[in-house]
Amino acid sequence: MNPTLHLIPNAHLDPVWLWDCTEGLAEAIATVRSVVRLMRTRPELTFIRGESLIYDEVRRRDPETFAAVKTLVKEGRWDIVGGNYLQSDMNLPSADSLRRIFSEGQGYFKTHFGKTVRAGWSADCFGHSAGLPDILASAGLRYYAFGRPQEGGGACGIPQENLFWWRGPQGGRILAHRTNAHWYGCERGEMPKRLDDVLTWAQTTGQTHAAVFFGLGNHGGGPSERHLDDIATWVQKHPEAKVVYSGLHRFFAAMEKEIRAGRLSVPEFQGELNFALRGVHSAGAKFKFAYRRAEAAMIRAEHAVKDAGTARSLPGNLWRKLLFNTFHDILPATCTESALDQQTDEVRGICHTALELEREALIAMATQLRPTVPLPPTPDHPQAVPFVVWNPLDRPWNGLVEIEAGLDYRPLFGVSKPEIRVLGTEGKPVSFQSLPVGHNFMPDLVWRWRALVPVKLAARQSGTLSIGWVPGHRPPAFPKSLRPAEASGPARIRNGWFSVEAKETGIVCKTIDKKGTAPATWLKSLPFLTVEDPWGPWGGHYGEAEAISLNTVRHEWSVTGAKVVESGPWRAALQVQLAGGQSNAELNFQLEAGCRAVTVSARIFWNEENARLKMTFPTGAKKIVLQVPGGTVTRGECGEGPGGRWLRALGGKVPFALSTDALYDFSLHRGAVQATIVRSSHYTQSEPITHPAGVSGPVIDRGEYRFRFVITDAPDTIEALAEALEFPPVVQMTWAR
Repeated sequence: MNPTLHLIPNAHLDPVWLWDCTEGLAEAIATVRSVVRLMRTRPELTFIRGESLIYDEVRRRDPETFAAVKTLVKEGRWDIVGGNYLQSDMNLPSADSLRRIFSEGQGYFKTHFGKTVRAGWSADCFGHSAGLPDILASAGLRYYAFGRPQEGGGACGIPQENLFWWRGPQGGRILAHRTNAHWYGCERGEMPKRLDDVLTWAQTTGQTHAAVFFGLGNHGGGPSERHLDDIATWVQKHPEAKVVYSGLHRFFAAMEKEIRAGRLSVPEFQGELNFALRGVHSAGAKFKFAYRRAEAAMIRAEHAVKDAGTARSLPGNLWRKLLFNTFHDILPATCTESALDQQTDEVRGICHTALELEREALIAMATQLRPTVPLPPTPDHPQAVPFVVWNPLDRPWNGLVEIEAGLDYRPLFGVSKPEIRVLGTEGKPVSFQSLPVGHNFMPDLVWRWRALVPVKLAARQSGTLSIGWVPGHRPPAFPKSLRPAEASGPARIRNGWFSVEAKETGIVCKTIDKKGTAPATWLKSLPFLTVEDPWGPWGGHYGEAEAISLNTVRHEWSVTGAKVVESGPWRAALQVQLAGGQSNAELNFQLEAGCRAVTVSARIFWNEENARLKMTFPTGAKKIVLQVPGGTVTRGECGEGPGGRWLRALGGKVPFALSTDALYDFSLHRGAVQATIVRSSHYTQSEPITHPAGVSGPVIDRGEYRFRFVITDAPDTIEALAEALEFPPVVQMTWAR
């Protein structure tokens, strides 16, 4: 049987890459107009176009062209593909964001075209999460065409075949196709060679149908007059091949027909489709940290407005702004400096707006709760200050929250140790721990007070607290049922589970037994290493083996100082200063009473070039299990790779699990669990730097970075710890009703 070559004209367009979104979206309109004009004069031409973002830009800016597109869709010549809002990164956004990308796209295409898209299309993103088949299937997609990674049989066992069933952890199944022989676009004079190559591939493999993607691509453009003329000439010379102008839906339908007829055997694969361009998972930390914060703020605010009854969801345009920043050259930070600055400003604005909406929701919750405070002991005595506290988690919260308020309208002159009363969510006085206030203004004057308070809340429920100055009040004692968190030395803290100590040789964390002793060293290391990294934001741009795992040490960081800054009983904290090369860090280790975890607030000042900072934990692990969008993956020592909110070590000398609220890049090296914090490559640098002069221009990431992480020796608890780290209870001052 002669093979059928399905011509699939397309015009991949990055709304942001070597240009900013203003240029990218203008080019989107120009490209669609250009393709529509060509289709009017060449009736044989078909075209595929995804991303509702681009369709809507055309609809709002050029209604006439949008109407022409609708006509071409009805005629069956214009194939709407993707089913998405835009071609996002498929490893870094949360599963919630990925679902929204497809629900937004499918909703748009149903509204404006009356269609549910079945064929996904992700030409250029840098790999795909193992949970993606479930997300695609739940969005109504049956097929998925992708371009990266191009090679099969890699570290994750990606199928060698270019067509396979891809199954998700929840059972979703997608017929997936990796572009064969060539990439999604082509050069102006390339069509004859491309057709030759695809025909040879089809004849060699015995395929009866093969997809031929073409179009000028990478900044729009699409198919050209010359492409079509060259195709016509080639067809006349090759009667052995059937050549049809097609689309993704038509191509996949033909393949599925072959499968059902038993003429084509297709393997099944379950797992991630990685790795491609590994550097993108940690490049541009300044943007990734800001995006992660905005994403969490949006999810939390969405829950808040629902729980308060102030709205069903956040404004759709606000979600679309966030989703725009998942694009596969924005969130991976593979765009220019000016473009990344513009998008960083946008995500910070998104975060601010989400926090404002959350504030309004908590005010509504407080109105419903009608918080009260006790009457002051005398008419002129200041009144206590109430707070509303809300648990955004879908599980109960039992932990600590911080509250801070003014005790009076003026400083308490002559009062050195005011008696403080904190009322818990049940309206009764509770034990609490006093903390330093969050300012350095006239520190010897008592004016404001900050307290660490134990709180219990049911899932997605709110309550009230209050704090006030009550002369003569004695707060309840710390509960005897708990082992306190406390300082146990000038640079050592402990609770019922762990002891953490800073020494000149490193940071030592020991486990504590039931007798209260610390017999076993759990972790002992200097947590930071600066390693050589000559690669640009993509990492190895051409799949270089040297870019897979980066562990040539430039600097081992050293402890330069340590002191106890909180001494319990509810929480103890050890502040540790470290330095390495031209960079330094401050780590605040926290141990809470009754909590089997070490929480660390990290503040990094990074001032390196052509290097990356790794956090490393010597666990002796053989493998790691990582949470990824829509599921989990298990990896051995296969180099740098994308991860999500948490990971667990397997087969190690000690049990270990880690969660962070900012990082995406993890690896396992000689038994050590590693997480990349920040990299110092240059913007849009494609080639490795092989000499000191290197690439001119600014380094992507220099400056201060703050994030938090949690480690534990109870891996089964890490999922709950990760949720609590990213979505802790929200506390907001209110007023007495």
